[in-house]
Amino acid sequence: MFKSLFAKIGLGGASIDTRFQNDTVLPGGILQGTVFVEGGSIAQQVADVYLYFKARVRHNDKFLTLNFYEAKIANAFQIAPEQKLEIPFSVQLPYELPITLINNQPIRMQGKLFVVTDMNIDDAIDAGDEDAFFVAPSPVIEAVLQTLYELKFNFLKVDIEKGRIEGATMPFFQEFEYGARDTIYAKKCKELEVTFIPKAHEVEVVLEIDKRGFFSGGDVFRRFTVPNIGFNNAQIMSQIHQLLSNL
Repeated sequence: MFKSLFAKIGLGGASIDTRFQNDTVLPGGILQGTVFVEGGSIAQQVADVYLYFKARVRHNDKFLTLNFYEAKIANAFQIAPEQKLEIPFSVQLPYELPITLINNQPIRMQGKLFVVTDMNIDDAIDAGDEDAFFVAPSPVIEAVLQTLYELKFNFLKVDIEKGRIEGATMPFFQEFEYGARDTIYAKKCKELEVTFIPKAHEVEVVLEIDKRGFFSGGDVFRRFTVPNIGFNNAQIMSQIHQLLSNL
């Protein structure tokens, strides 16, 4: 009787531990791993197991957590006392994921991505687990960032912000912010903010340009698209140069 009561309030109930096969993916990549389940002091009925993908984002100088994707990885099952089970999973993630790694190193930003594993237990407190995962840039995104470096834009910061931009589906977007002081475009723009909208076959690049000018200054937007296959860095540099030169 007491074991059943304790399990209902989360003491002595089943527990879970999620482990990734590889905690780093590309936008639209597949995250693989295993959820290890261990029974508690009594038998329990599990309704289902979900992976909830979440992002910590900036909003009006505060931070909040947004759910942006979910995947059901197990249907109902019963777990006996102290029984051990393994639930393997393979989940394709959305293409519009923020980048959290550059050169295999975490980007210094306050936002983050993580997964909450939720095991829904009938008539008891659900068992849960939270794990961070990382997103490396696709070849196109890496090429654009390299081009901005070669054009001498000075990297300032990167943020994940709440909101939706045209052409995207996520409830947030990521901005890479650069200073233009050391570039040949310094007389035309002060800063440049870059947002990527990755898709299955291409990446849309959105430039928000802080344009100089007493009467004609202010933010202007320019966009261009790069195919995931068949692009080269020279084409990307030419595209960016043309957009900035024609302000």
